[in-house]
Amino acid sequence: MLSSSMTREVVKAIARGFSPEAARLLLKSDYTLEIINLRDYGLESPNKLARIRARLIGTGGKARRTLETLTRQTSASMARPSR
Repeated sequence: MLSSSMTREVVKAIARGFSPEAARLLLKSDYTLEIINLRDYGLESPNKLARIRARLIGTGGKARRTLETLTRQTSASMARPSR
C-alpha cells in the first residue's frame, strides 16, 4: 500500500523536473528525494546561481550525466523565480 508521504514525494519530484519514470523510483524504500536550495549556501545573487547551475549541468548536460553515472543517482535542475 502506498503511503501519502511516498505519493507526495513522487508528485514533488515530477513538479521539480524529474521524469515520471525516475520519480516512480521513490516508491521503493531505498530511494529518497533530496532538494538542495543553493541559496542556503550563500548564493543569493542571480548571477552566482546561474553560474553554479551551469557548472552542475554542463555543456549539453554532460557534467550532469557524468555526476548521475558516477553517483548512480538521477538529478533534475529547475530554475526558480527570483524572490
